[in-house]
Amino acid sequence: MPPEYSGIIVNVTTQTTIKDPPVQLIHQTTLSVDDYIYKQAWQEARLECCPNTQKSTCQFHRHGSYPRKTPSNINITRYYCRTCQMTFSLLPEFMAASKPGTLQAIEEVALAAEECPNLTAAHNRLRPNHHGTWRAQRRWLKRRILWASLALHLARGLFAELYAEAPLTVGTFRAKKGTTTTLLVTLRKQYNNHLEYVPRPVGFRSCSHPIESQTGPPTQGGPC
Repeated sequence: MPPEYSGIIVNVTTQTTIKDPPVQLIHQTTLSVDDYIYKQAWQEARLECCPNTQKSTCQFHRHGSYPRKTPSNINITRYYCRTCQMTFSLLPEFMAASKPGTLQAIEEVALAAEECPNLTAAHNRLRPNHHGTWRAQRRWLKRRILWASLALHLARGLFAELYAEAPLTVGTFRAKKGTTTTLLVTLRKQYNNHLEYVPRPVGFRSCSHPIESQTGPPTQGGPC
């Protein structure tokens, strides 16, 4: 039976084979988001050879960069292989994959939903000056709660010795890891070279089945 998170039901199936090579890779960096933008660190991101063939004989070269809307003023380095006719991008490890914003920002939404009595209070805490319909606000929150929940659910399955008895909440997982921030970034590092199997935004894999939303109220225990 699929796990239920604050009125959201997630259907996830395990993918055993990956037909296509990854077109996005992680750029490991110790810089904060602000420092990464200030130093334009994407200009220093490098790939030595084509990730598809691992051969230096490929016609592999830098192919500029493209901007991300959130956070603003950040670019993603891109490479192109003429031999494979494929483009590869280097995503900073703190950025969400194929989703807006950073992993830390998504994590903070899930934590706010756990700590606040309801979604309205969580939204007021996170976006006090944001104006919009409640339906849009709720959808914005639920998406991010779901993304974080998927990462926690997968972590429990892969690292059962650490998380087996832990409630599926950001606060509990942070305590287990001994950190107060960047839980999703830490999980991404743990998944290491298997990110093509990990659901977005931590990994690069899309869900095999659609997400079904329910209209029921969130649980008092938080998003997970």
